[in-house]
Amino acid sequence: MSRSIRAPLIVLLAATVGFMIGSACTLLLSNTFDLERNVFGASPPVLAANNLKTAADFDAVWPDLQSRLCPNMKPEAALGEALFRLARSELGMDTHGAYNTASKTATDNTLRASAWDAYTFNPQPWSYSPNETPVKKGLHSVSLPLHGPRARNPQKKRRLNEASDTSMGGGTIVCLRIYKAANDQIRTWARLEFAKPNKRGMGRYRDVDAMERLQRKNAWKDACVVTAVRDPIERFMSGYNEIEIRWSRGIIRDQNQGGSIAPVYKYERGGNGTKGRFEQFVAEYVSSDTEREGWDWKSLELEHIWSMSGVLYDLNQSGGHMADYLPSLSNLTYDWPQFLQSTCPTIEQDIARRPMAIRGQHGSSRDRHGYYAAAKLVWAGGGATARALCVLNVMDYACWGKLPAGVPPLCKEVYSRPRFTSAIFDAVSANKV
Repeated sequence: MSRSIRAPLIVLLAATVGFMIGSACTLLLSNTFDLERNVFGASPPVLAANNLKTAADFDAVWPDLQSRLCPNMKPEAALGEALFRLARSELGMDTHGAYNTASKTATDNTLRASAWDAYTFNPQPWSYSPNETPVKKGLHSVSLPLHGPRARNPQKKRRLNEASDTSMGGGTIVCLRIYKAANDQIRTWARLEFAKPNKRGMGRYRDVDAMERLQRKNAWKDACVVTAVRDPIERFMSGYNEIEIRWSRGIIRDQNQGGSIAPVYKYERGGNGTKGRFEQFVAEYVSSDTEREGWDWKSLELEHIWSMSGVLYDLNQSGGHMADYLPSLSNLTYDWPQFLQSTCPTIEQDIARRPMAIRGQHGSSRDRHGYYAAAKLVWAGGGATARALCVLNVMDYACWGKLPAGVPPLCKEVYSRPRFTSAIFDAVSANKV
């Protein structure tokens, strides 16, 4: 081949190779950015191909599953134990838990208790009664307790009780609080927004004391009951991050005060912000007390990952019903005031006149230690732990049917499996629910 022909060929070959390398780099960068959007974006990632067969299988079984798990927004908390066992199965664990070698008995009772807590937890709600005369203190409207040193006057105590008896009537708003679903933001806004009397010089905001006034017969009957929710698995991961941050602060506090150093649990041995640490946490979460190496449930503040459906359990036990709920937090500062104004029209203040100021943000939202990011990577991987998260959160997907993104594709696949549906139907029969 002549030199005059060889030179252009070499140039052409080099250009071709350069184009291929450039295309590969562009594709790699594109995939990297896509991964960052999936892992760190506001919405949960798509984990499995939502093919026609999976969609058809899910559509065929989901209405029946939904009606068994949460008929008419009434969660069947008794099925929590079956869900914990199914999650254990996804993780390759013994579905019945470890055995106590001392007593030779299965630890089913502790597993059952843990699952019951997870699906019935309800934080202290807040309420606003536009037709109730507030108790005055200086220039501010405050809520005095019905008991304790600040309610010493019997007449005052009687009047407050009378006001409480009528305040759950028409016009009262009750907001069911859900941890890691903009709870602090909404509560802080409500305290400021409803601190002033309405145009008739009335209106009273208060934190409801242990639901004592709401658990009487028909107490919920005429109240406008609302709440806000978010994607359940996204919330679980956010709650895990909150638990890690709070627990680490507790250890530091004990050391600074010279107290005993808190125990190091098995999941903590994986290192901060690692996928293995989150995977181990989920495995221990669905374990019995014997397997868990003495978890302190209260100190770990596990209520941050307990099901959002727990607020519905207490609501139904109190004879009430949900007026409506905000199904997404993506535009919360604008959407919540508008939602509340339209859902509970007895509010006389024009609360939708301006968006909420951003308040009540937790320090954990910055994710300085990478706990949240690691959890999202595990979820994006679609492995055993991701499938277990689908199982643990199925009650929320069943109860909160207006979630914008619906059920994630991977969870559709999990819920469509005969093993899953059979286990739920068997548990329903066993519990007669």
